[in-house]
Amino acid sequence: QDSLGKLWDKFYKADKARTREYGGSGIGLSIVKAIMDAHRKSCGVQNYENGVAFSTATTDGQPNTCIVGMKKIIDDETVYMSDQFFKKTLANLQANPKVAITFWEGGKAYQLHGTATYINEGAQFKEQAAWVNAAFEGMGLPIKTKGGAFVHVDAVFSSAAGATAGDQLA
Repeated sequence: QDSLGKLWDKFYKADKARTREYGGSGIGLSIVKAIMDAHRKSCGVQNYENGVAFSTATTDGQPNTCIVGMKKIIDDETVYMSDQFFKKTLANLQANPKVAITFWEGGKAYQLHGTATYINEGAQFKEQAAWVNAAFEGMGLPIKTKGGAFVHVDAVFSSAAGATAGDQLA
């Protein structure tokens, strides 16, 4: 949460320990901000306590959407989506890594299109599992993460109602 204000800075990465394994130069959201500024529009980012819609599809296009509450902005091109209850979502991710994440607040809404890499072991998973499991423990819930998806953001679209709905922002 402390680093959210810096996500608009070029080459900023919230998680300095991350390797280039999941890609990202740290420039994606600075481009979104520049485009929005040029059009005299505002944009923002927030780690919502409510969920985001995480959408996947089978290789033949059958869609599936689940609500994910445990998510984390890793850097300006990567979002981590924690898996507690993925069923069809996990099967879809294993067959087709193309995903969409939709989030909103008030009159602002965005859809991120990206490519997901699912993890459920190793150092990156252990790092993400630590904060997810601690958060659930803090809520008094006996839920543990089973894995998660690092989503590299490939494009950003407006999802707000009005004339710009569906416009590609980055």
